[in-house]
Formats: sequence, structure tokens, C-alpha cells
Amino acid sequence: MLTLSALLLALPAAALPQDRIQYTDGASRGGRIVSATLDQVRIEADGSEATSPASDVLSIRFGTLPASLAQAQDFLLTLDYQNAVNLLDAATAEPEPAAMIARLRKAEALLAWSDLDPGQAGEAGAAFRDWTATYPDHFLLPRARIGLARAIANGGKVDQAAQELEDVASLSFEKNLPVTVEFGARLARCQVYLKGGQTSVAATRLQDLVPKMQRAHSSSDTPKGVRAALRDLIAEGQVMLGDAIELNQGMSAAQSYWDGLLRADGLGADVRAAATLGLAKAARAGGQPRRAQLLAVRVVATMPASDEISARALFLLGEITTELGDDIAAGRTYFRQVMDRYPGTPWAIKARQMAGE
Repeated sequence: MLTLSALLLALPAAALPQDRIQYTDGASRGGRIVSATLDQVRIEADGSEATSPASDVLSIRFGTLPASLAQAQDFLLTLDYQNAVNLLDAATAEPEPAAMIARLRKAEALLAWSDLDPGQAGEAGAAFRDWTATYPDHFLLPRARIGLARAIANGGKVDQAAQELEDVASLSFEKNLPVTVEFGARLARCQVYLKGGQTSVAATRLQDLVPKMQRAHSSSDTPKGVRAALRDLIAEGQVMLGDAIELNQGMSAAQSYWDGLLRADGLGADVRAAATLGLAKAARAGGQPRRAQLLAVRVVATMPASDEISARALFLLGEITTELGDDIAAGRTYFRQVMDRYPGTPWAIKARQMAGE
């Protein structure tokens, strides 16, 4: 799913001096992006232009942006969605490309809001549809359509959302975009199934998708920049598969999956931390709360991980500490740490409820 932290990473705290293109071969170029479509991306630097097919472009980032976009980020950090949306809506009157970016980020802010309040899903969907109608051939179209699908899913229409994501994957293939776009859409579809309660479908698709991504990562034909991006997608898929197995087959099957991952070579830090948390949950379910607590502490204290996994670890530690009853206040302390350190994750919302705030 699109977490708020992912949205915030897309929005720099301060204006960057240049736009930037990241290429599939690992190179990058700064300057001013003249145009960016699903066919080609043009950038001007030092008085000359360079044009690249979109198939060679991994990502684009716009530099000089209105201060209101950074101010909107500050509101999002405190989960003040209304003020963030208001600022982004006002920024849509700016000249291009600022208006385009503000429209997209307004839709993404509404999407993050709808994770907390499903009643906002319709507004998020409408904002994404407005963006795709206004910029139907923009390089960022897949990102907007993935956001649209998630908004549709938050509105309870899982199958319609899944079809939208399949269409994004097909579009990526037809346009010969980097394979990360197709895999990203297929991962989002699995997340939609998982969130919508279709855990068996999610698990089956992930069991097929994760090995495909691993093979692409290992292929000598895969460009350097794409391989780097695939590592993150593979890690996301591996963690999601563990969650799907737990929901679909139960804790015992999930424990076997996490055990197997921890014995594998070359495991990413994020997945290692998530697997250790999986074992902590299994120990908790098996009547071993102290062992569960120690495993969760190990993740928090010694394992580098993404914000989502770190927040998950602190939240689980708060739950276990509260259940043990040694110090109820200590459990609340962990929940507050989730809110303070990782406000852009779904766990911050859950932590606020657990802390009674």
C-alpha cells in the first residue's frame, strides 16, 4: 500500500536546485525537465537538451517547488490531512510543473487520509481521476493509476481495484517501461487483495510474483539501476507474502516461512527484521510471551529496518509489554515512540488508539 512515509519521501523538505532523472543503468542527470511522457523524457542542462526513451528512465524528480508543498508535508507528519489537502489544493493554481505535482500529491494525501477514514476514498479517487484526465500521457501516469486503484480498494471495490492494477501492468508492458513499474503494479494488486480479505488469492499471486522478481534481479540482462530498485520490491513482496501466509494458513505456516527466510543467503535487512518479528508473533501465539518480547526487542535495538518495519516492531513490543502486565506505562511508551518516530506509517494510527490519545 502507499504509506504516508512513501508520500513524504517523494516530497523534499526543502526545494531542490534542479530536477533530476534517474536512469535504468544507474546514472542520473540534473537540470530542468522539459517534458516527461510515457514515450520519452527531455531534460535541459547547460544550454543543451537530452532526450531519452521512457524505457531508459527509472524515475524523475522535480526540484524547485512552492514552499506550500513543504508546508503540506509538515501537516502530513502530524496526520493533519485537512490542512495538508487545503495547501496542496491551493498549489494547483501554480504554474506547471508545480500544478501537476500538487494535484498528484493532493490525491495521494487524500489516499493516506482514506486509510484512516474510508469516507475519504471517494474524494481520493476523484482527485486521481482528475489528474489522469489532465495528464493522460505523463511519465507519472502509472503512479497515479496505482493510487487510483488503492483509493478504489479503500472504497470497498477490491475486484475493480485489482483490474485497474492489471491494466497498469499491461500498460507498462505495452510501453516497454522499466520492469519495476509492472512489478510495482502487481505488488499493489496483491496488497489490495490482502487488505480486502482475499488472502488466498494474495498468497498465491505472491508465491508466483516474488520468484519472478528474484529471477529478474539475478539476470545479467537487467540494468544496474533496475536491479537496485528490484531489491526493495523483492523485500516488500517477501514481507507481504509472510503476512498473507499467516492470514491464510495460520501462524504455524507463517513461522515455517519466516524460519526458511532466515536461513536463506543474502537476505535484506528489512526482511530479516520482519522475519524475526514473525517469529516473535509465533512465540506470542504459542504462549511464550517472554521469548516474543526478547525477539521484538532484538529488532528494535539491533536491526536496521525501514520505517514501516521499525514501527511494526515497536507496536508489537508495546502490545506484548502491555499483555505481560509488568509495567502498563512502559507499553504506552512504546506506542508513543511509534507516533513520534514513525508518524507516516499505519502503525502510528493504531498506536494512537492503543495509547488512548
